Amino acid sequence: MSDMNTRREAIKALEDTDGRTTAEKLVQAASNPGHPMHPDFEWDNEVAGHLHRLDTARRIIASVTVIITDVSKRISAPAYVRDPDAPAGVQGYRSTARLRTERESAQEALLNEATRLQGQLDRMRDVAAALDLSDELDAVIEAAMTLRDKLRRTAETAGEEARPH
Repeated sequence: MSDMNTRREAIKALEDTDGRTTAEKLVQAASNPGHPMHPDFEWDNEVAGHLHRLDTARRIIASVTVIITDVSKRISAPAYVRDPDAPAGVQGYRSTARLRTERESAQEALLNEATRLQGQLDRMRDVAAALDLSDELDAVIEAAMTLRDKLRRTAETAGEEARPH
């Protein structure tokens, strides 16, 4: 696996005069066994094909929605989320319809989503800093962190109540 500096230099070498590049350019360049990023890719087409199909399956599962009609509103929401009870590094999805009836697992699922959001907001903050647009993000990031912390405290409290005394 190449280090960050190697990746940065290899990708920069693929930029056009306007600083643009594509994933296709990187794959094409890295297909050369002598390219520094060649080891970062799976070149066995059978293995890569299976990995691609798994990524496609993840996108399909994540794209399925369910319509929830409330007295005052109708929303389209994900029908499946990452299984909050699955160990780290283990694949799995749970139906949001089922999670609605399991409060502790539902809160954990929402905490997982908040943690993913925090990762995206951290990346957005880095991009905003690079573009000198950081001030506009502060309130949004603070609100997301507050929600994540509240969910974490709720999950911890629920876990303590569930333990035998």
